[in-house]
Amino acid sequence: MKISIKHNTTKLKNLKKDLKIRNKVHNDIKLQELMTSEFISQHSHYMNLEHLLNESGFIIENLEDWKVVPDEKWNDFIVKNTSFSSWEEMQKEAMTIYIKKLKKQLFKNL
Repeated sequence: MKISIKHNTTKLKNLKKDLKIRNKVHNDIKLQELMTSEFISQHSHYMNLEHLLNESGFIIENLEDWKVVPDEKWNDFIVKNTSFSSWEEMQKEAMTIYIKKLKKQLFKNL
């Protein structure tokens, strides 16, 4: 008795693409990659991330500097100076846009 198995290669290819995207996202993503100049200028009156950071009043030059910035004060700055209701919301939106761009690039390369 012969059993034939039909499979949908499109679903498999889509799964493979999604895995590539997830791997890229789980690797270290620089904040500058998420918070592009276009993103920052669309959601604030600042030109880019560097401008936003400089105007925040906090000295943020590396990861260690980020660790000492009080969460509440940073969140307040973001709420007052961007279109977002929190720093978390801003990060989520930036990540959503970033993932969409990655997907677009992956589909283009196939």
